[in-house]
Amino acid sequence: MHWLVSRSYPSLGFGLSTAIGGSAANPNAIVAYTDGDGSFLNSLHELPTLHTENLHIKILLLNNHHFGVFQWEDIL
Repeated sequence: MHWLVSRSYPSLGFGLSTAIGGSAANPNAIVAYTDGDGSFLNSLHELPTLHTENLHIKILLLNNHHFGVFQWEDIL
């Protein structure tokens, strides 16, 4: 099992792009990633790549109605 993570706070859209790269590099591996709704919205343009390259990625999407770290501005 391998984990691909960004250091400190990830950029919005990091998850899907990384999962695509991991799946392309290891086509026989099971690739899964967890993403928030805000980050996922920033990477929607990557979805055609999944279809075109016939990549199978499992996505766990968390709907917290915020864009990552910006939710803390609302709390504070």
